[in-house]
Amino acid sequence: MRKMILVLVAVGLFGFAAVDLADAADTADITVTVTVRTLALTLSANTWPIGLVDVNYEAVRSAAIAVTNTGNASQTYQLKLVDPAAWLAVLTDAGMATAERYQLGAIFQTTATAAPVAVDYVDSADFVSTTYVSCTATVFAKTTGNGLNVAATEARDLWLHFRAPSSTTATAGQSIVVTVKAIAGV
Repeated sequence: MRKMILVLVAVGLFGFAAVDLADAADTADITVTVTVRTLALTLSANTWPIGLVDVNYEAVRSAAIAVTNTGNASQTYQLKLVDPAAWLAVLTDAGMATAERYQLGAIFQTTATAAPVAVDYVDSADFVSTTYVSCTATVFAKTTGNGLNVAATEARDLWLHFRAPSSTTATAGQSIVVTVKAIAGV
């Protein structure tokens, strides 16, 4: 019986040792998963052919331009423009009395929201300049949305407003290039 107990104890100790040996290893793996932020957007339209207008002409684009976040993370939009050859952008109403000056306003809203009207673009925070300006809760925004922290796959409507110079010597058409840029959401 004593031998049997010794054998059982030995088997038991060996069994514990085998379990410990089976659980222990000299290497272990760690899986690191990384997704690189992708900032991307698409526009539903990239032109606004206003056509022939009079001085002091004012118009809001008749349809919104859908700006869709096609990246994989939240992003905020920035806007800037390039002045046409004959005109300069004005960022306040005070500058509109001068010849060869125009305004281009922009407002982001949630999709399927009614179009802003011309009087909604009276705040200098809505006028596009020649340097990038980031959207905020009040810049390029009204009460129904903005271009701040737009989630992946979401869209915002971008409405544009144009006010022609009070006078101009330019007889050829003028093209204003507006750039929409995505930056990491803030």
